[in-house]
Amino acid sequence: VLELLMDLDANDEQLDSPMIYCSGRAGTATTDPSVEGTDLRPLFDTIVDYIAPPSGDETAPLQLLGSSIDYNEYVGRIGIGRVENGSVKVGQDVMICNYHHPEEQRRTRIVSLNMFDGLKKVPVESAMPGDIVTFSGAENITIGDTICAKGTKIQYAGIPTFAPEHFAVVEQIDSMKRKQFAAGMQQIAQEGAIQIFFEPNGGLERVIVGVVGELQFEVLESRMESEYKVKFRRTATEYQFIRRYLNKDVPPTSLNLYDTKWVKDVRGRDYLIFRSEWCKKWAYEKNEGI
Repeated sequence: VLELLMDLDANDEQLDSPMIYCSGRAGTATTDPSVEGTDLRPLFDTIVDYIAPPSGDETAPLQLLGSSIDYNEYVGRIGIGRVENGSVKVGQDVMICNYHHPEEQRRTRIVSLNMFDGLKKVPVESAMPGDIVTFSGAENITIGDTICAKGTKIQYAGIPTFAPEHFAVVEQIDSMKRKQFAAGMQQIAQEGAIQIFFEPNGGLERVIVGVVGELQFEVLESRMESEYKVKFRRTATEYQFIRRYLNKDVPPTSLNLYDTKWVKDVRGRDYLIFRSEWCKKWAYEKNEGI
């Protein structure tokens, strides 16, 4: 573990962090590998001793960063995030701000509020700094949105996404379930579990799905069947790399490319996906200033 931290350029403070030896199967933890643990108390005690408590100000205006998305067929989209400052209450009017589109501010109301108790969600009336909550009422919330008090403008930097390394063409099988297929793909993509791309002027009936690990394809298939009652056809592709295309002065259609596809994401941003490292190198060499 120490060598791994060193390979990751860990700083001195990280290298000096305490080591706890845990067994997930047995549910035990110990600070000495030669002494068998009896429970998880050493882990919890270490967390309390070494991790600073939340530093938020509960008297400040509300600041909450949406870090995940859930869905319920009765209440719709559910936001999940941590209260950084201020407090949030059921029935409170709030503003939704997006780092990438600061001019688009949407007003909404917190309809319900829950906190986590183990694996369960417990309804609460309010939450303070440091609390991780789920909330409904914000229909179009996405990961990275900031929930702030009405009348304030606070936007956290967006949550980074990792470039996908595996790609597959996913298309619906039953044309009668087009809406369910499109809704499910968009919802799961907005949660950050996958990234979806489509060819310009194409629809959501046939998309290119990009993932970091191949297991995400299995998760996608399982969730689409269980939550949206939709089956799809998945075909592997030979594409290996993707890059965002930022040159607005030169349309992608005028580029000199080889075995490379121009696609867009759900936000309308341009990307190039390459079949190989050689194809990527070709694009850089044959298109000055790309």
